[in-house]
Order: sequence, then structure tokens, then C-alpha cells
Amino acid sequence: MKDAIETLAHTIAIDLFMGYGLYSVVFVILRTFSRKREWLIRFDEAANRVVIFSGLAYAICLLTLQVLPIDTESEQHGWGSWVQPAIWSLITQLLWFRTLRQQRMVRLIFSIFLIGSFETYVIFVTSFHRDYIPSGWSTYTTTYDILLGLAFKTLLFCLLSYLVLYLSDKLKRLST
Repeated sequence: MKDAIETLAHTIAIDLFMGYGLYSVVFVILRTFSRKREWLIRFDEAANRVVIFSGLAYAICLLTLQVLPIDTESEQHGWGSWVQPAIWSLITQLLWFRTLRQQRMVRLIFSIFLIGSFETYVIFVTSFHRDYIPSGWSTYTTTYDILLGLAFKTLLFCLLSYLVLYLSDKLKRLST
């Protein structure tokens, strides 16, 4: 059971938070240049609900199962393993405030914090530095694989957000 919840927390952190961060960048661009703002704003509200709920689920997973080590006395930098999950949980819960959700620069800053993690940094650096070494040419882990993975995470998040929007619209129609 603990393994399943650890996997859920990892999936939320890697797929949903990163997907929301990438979606936010696309949303800011579309909001600037799009004419169909009403539907876009409704979709964004659904996306925000998804990431707020995901942030709550992520925090509950970490706190109840103690996925990360909390023994700070034995390690000098034991608190460091809690910084990134705490930032992710805080950012997702700050989205409850409409003023923060609607400001473009705040959304871009939030997206940078949700996309950028030390793990992501290591993956990018090790993937990009091998592209020009002849011994690495035979491997198939390329920039295209990384970009395809990022696009998949964004599409997965958008699909989940659209499902929430569709179901909430259906429930509103049934209740009236």
C-alpha cells in the first residue's frame, strides 16, 4: 500500500505539476492573443481546480506516509529534501486566490517553480551534454524524446482538466 501511494505522489509531482507548469506558459500566450477568452477562462478554472486538488493529495501523501526522510538531527541538510515538496504544495494552494491565478507574471513564476526541479535539471543537463559526443550518437535518448515527454505531460494534464470541465458542466445541467 505504501508503494502505491509513493507512486501516486511521484506521478502527481512529475506529471501533473509539470503538466500544469507547461500548460500555464501556453495559457498565458493564448490568453494574450486569443479571441475566445470565455471558453479559455472556463478551461483554466478547471485546470486550476485539478492542480489545487492534486496539491492537496500530494501533501496528504507526503505527510501521512512520510515519503521523504524527516530525521534532521542525523543529517546536517536533512531539511533540504522537504524544500521542493513544500514549495510545490504551497504554490498549488496559493492558486485558491483568484488575484494570483489571473496575474500573468505570477502564473509564469509559478510555472517555473512547478516545472523546474533538481531532477528535471539533471535530466536536461545529462541529455543535452551527450548529443555532441560521438560515443553518444548511437543512443536514442534524444532531445525529441524529451520534448515528446513534455508534450505528453501537458496533453495529459489538459485532458484531465477537460474531463473535469466536461463533468462539472454535465452536473450543472443535471441540477437545473
